[in-house]
Amino acid sequence: TLEGYPISSFWGYKVDGIFTSWDQVNKSAQPSAQLGDFKIVDIDGDGQITTNDITCIGNPNPDFTYGFNFDAAFAGFDFAMAFQGVAGNDIFNNTRYYLDGGALGSNVSTRRLDVWSEDNSGSSEPTDASWFTTSEGYPSSAYIENGSYFRLKNVTLGYTIPEKIVNKAKVKNLRVYFQAQNVLTFTKYSGFDPEIGTNTALNWEGPEFGVDRGTYPQARSFVFGVNLGF
Repeated sequence: TLEGYPISSFWGYKVDGIFTSWDQVNKSAQPSAQLGDFKIVDIDGDGQITTNDITCIGNPNPDFTYGFNFDAAFAGFDFAMAFQGVAGNDIFNNTRYYLDGGALGSNVSTRRLDVWSEDNSGSSEPTDASWFTTSEGYPSSAYIENGSYFRLKNVTLGYTIPEKIVNKAKVKNLRVYFQAQNVLTFTKYSGFDPEIGTNTALNWEGPEFGVDRGTYPQARSFVFGVNLGF
């Protein structure tokens, strides 16, 4: 957190695509660059990549958060929907340390089936997986993703049995309902779930905001229920 920047900003090296030709490699400021490597931006323009090239690469603070509800009722039926979302925030997808870098012998993402090669020049995935596990490219903007999402959080459909029917069973009111939670999520984030919250357990220097270390995704659930009144 520095004056003039958003609180809890992400800092690291800025990636500007992938080296796709030897001409780009030879003109770069990266002495060990190879085809298929990330291109690190020489921020200070001194012709070499050093810690002076570390810059602000993302902002975990959303431009705004929002939510709205819809409720309707007719002839004993009731229907409700609840939506929520955030817009304009970045997420540091630290799961790529494992899933794209294969750190600590972990399994890897299917993204690694589409790495850059001369026969697959349209890929944005670096050829060498160590870009996600070594200091040369870590941390970098390759971990930064758009964290905006729009989620249908809750849907409820209910029906209240008419009193003239339930009163015969000495019941004042009877309502049956079906409820679904975390029904749909619209997002460009590639991690498990964009709704990651704040991490206070696994961190280096205090609580982390906007860092995804494999946060368990929100479960989708379906509930049938009955409300009884006597």
